[in-house]
Amino acid sequence: FPGIMSGSDRRGWVYVLTNKGMPNLVKIGRTIRDPDTRARELSGTTSVPHEFEVVCAFRFADCIAAETEIHRRLAHRRVKRSREFFRASPREVERILRRVGRHEGQRQALLVKLAVFVVSLVLLLLGLLSMAKGSLATGAMLIAAGVLPLLSKGGRRSAHPTGRPQRS
Repeated sequence: FPGIMSGSDRRGWVYVLTNKGMPNLVKIGRTIRDPDTRARELSGTTSVPHEFEVVCAFRFADCIAAETEIHRRLAHRRVKRSREFFRASPREVERILRRVGRHEGQRQALLVKLAVFVVSLVLLLLGLLSMAKGSLATGAMLIAAGVLPLLSKGGRRSAHPTGRPQRS
């Protein structure tokens, strides 16, 4: 489908912009490119009296979902349904962005745990099949490979898990 981003293409930035010509409003959008570049593009039109300034920008593994969630949380403050302008302070929006980022990081961690569980289950089943067919050594190795990840207590933890917002 044209215009729909694939899973790997969903990484990008959710940004918050302000404009002196629009006091008390923030623009909340997304881009897969640099947020400063996007702000310059938006400032280049003749319909805005001043340049947009990037107040903050956070990188997400799924910028589409993050932007949608932020827009949903601020729907009651939206100026017009077809536009990305909200009556909110940049500080308030930044707090929401951080919360959405933590949620996305937790979701990514759960997906990793689920993937480890599925792979472990497949290895266990392959091990049992190998043993049933008489290959005890191969079966035992596959079962051990499947059981070990299930016995570990959470595995390694990264200081910056995937999906955690990063300041630009």
